[in-house]
Amino acid sequence: MNKIIIMILILSITTSFYSYEVLNSQIGYIVDLPEEWEVLDSDNSSMVTFTDPTHNATFQIFCFKKDAFNNALEILNYIKKIFSAQGEHELFNYMDQESIFSDLTFNTFNHRVRGYAVLINGNNYDYALLSSAGMDYYEQLHDYLLSCINSFSSSKENKLYPGPVSQYYYSYPSKKNTSIKLNINNKYVNFNYDTNDIDATKVVIEREARILALTKDEYYNAWARYYRMIYKDNYNRLKDFSDSLREVINVSSINDLKDLISWIQGFTFYRTNTISDFTSPIELISTGKGDCDSRVIMLSIILNHLGIDSIILVSVKYRHSIIGIDINYEGKKILFNNKNYLLVELTKRLEIGILEDNISDLNYWFPMKLN
Repeated sequence: MNKIIIMILILSITTSFYSYEVLNSQIGYIVDLPEEWEVLDSDNSSMVTFTDPTHNATFQIFCFKKDAFNNALEILNYIKKIFSAQGEHELFNYMDQESIFSDLTFNTFNHRVRGYAVLINGNNYDYALLSSAGMDYYEQLHDYLLSCINSFSSSKENKLYPGPVSQYYYSYPSKKNTSIKLNINNKYVNFNYDTNDIDATKVVIEREARILALTKDEYYNAWARYYRMIYKDNYNRLKDFSDSLREVINVSSINDLKDLISWIQGFTFYRTNTISDFTSPIELISTGKGDCDSRVIMLSIILNHLGIDSIILVSVKYRHSIIGIDINYEGKKILFNNKNYLLVELTKRLEIGILEDNISDLNYWFPMKLN
């Protein structure tokens, strides 16, 4: 599929050889589609439809001017009416906006269809997000239906917050009723978190891992989206911790940065007994146990909060992940987007900018930017 898609005045495709984010330039929302999903209908910017490569599922986004509905229930009733749909629903808050999550069934073109709808009584626009598949394909495509909705961000400013599905299952922001003190080279930082956040991120990680496992072609593209979805879900969950780090870590000091990296290098290497092998960032910080992928995602999020640019690098050949950091320091670097990123190993106690010889060929590393 050609990823360079031009939709004049309606959709802007933010794309490279590994990404496929869609910005509705007229409305302002963003979605991050699964690999090989495509635009099916975009003639009207307020009603856009995407489909999977088999055309057995659709993801539709309806936008309405703010004064069109008084509440989320009115939006749901409107969608039920135009689709002659039936189903249960529950109220929740998405980004402090009254919203509804609904499980719907309806008929289309003489086929029985089942899916999910999220209705958002928004600040600037009201939204109806509807993902569905024919009954014969519903179980097979179930993860995709939820993933599409969860990739939605109502604006660029909301892009790095948990998606609507995540905020439905677990209220965001959480209460953070657990507290531990971390020792980072004799710099002590309080880490306040909620175990519900760990559970919430695990749901996203495992769902996206199942989608990734089904990818046959363009594997790096799908891998990049997998990381982006985890990054999106966890970015603001780690904001308070990053703010606490800022009080004791001077981001302009290379020694303080080394202390932070050394702390992460000292974690116990651990892979979960799940399809993802991925420890959520909050669990990683609280337990000090996780694999390479978990560490690079966590550090990339923290560095971005602290104002330091970074990229993630993965290698199928080496079966490993490392981080690239935009800092002025001697060592092995990779050029990406006109920047030289210093390469850092996070699973072994190596000096920053040094890679072991058996993983040092840059031709086998794939860089990706997640924010």
